[in-house]
Amino acid sequence: VTADIDGGTGGMTVTYHPTLGDAENNTGAISDGPYANATVIFARIEDPATLCFDVAQILLTVLPLPTSNDTELRECEMPAGSGQAMFTLTDAEAAPGFPATNSNVTAEVDNGVVRTVTYHTSQADAENNAGAVGDGSYPDMTTLYARVEDPATGCASIAEVLLTVLEAPDPEIQFEGSPSNFTVCEDEAFDLNV
Repeated sequence: VTADIDGGTGGMTVTYHPTLGDAENNTGAISDGPYANATVIFARIEDPATLCFDVAQILLTVLPLPTSNDTELRECEMPAGSGQAMFTLTDAEAAPGFPATNSNVTAEVDNGVVRTVTYHTSQADAENNAGAVGDGSYPDMTTLYARVEDPATGCASIAEVLLTVLEAPDPEIQFEGSPSNFTVCEDEAFDLNV
């Protein structure tokens, strides 16, 4: 806020006060902290060379965070035995449809509201909107962090997205010593239930 108050020129001393009287008398300075919506504070802007000052009233507006939900995506292991699967991360934004329509199991990460959603490997990256990752192959039990941002306000909340890899069935086939070759005579039928 200070850079906006002194025009970014610096060189001024800016203090914040709960009342106009405190600002005028340079007493009861307050610091950063959580404030309720519609709180009014007063900024005292003083030139240290002349000691001349002015006071500005500031209305603090607290915007709500967008709702975000932790969710889980499930995909089948590929290739078999790798412990990895290909994930489409935007499935986390879709209504749960596993396994019929998408890999989302539990909830829409963006609560069903159109938001800007990015995915990150750490909560710190999500909070700082840095190092976004995309669709790809991920190991079982990977936790990604979805940054759900309201494009109108720039406010964001963070949700966890658990990536679960489902084990593929063992494709080992044995038939008369041959792992995958089946041979019958022309007048015989294959018995696929053997």
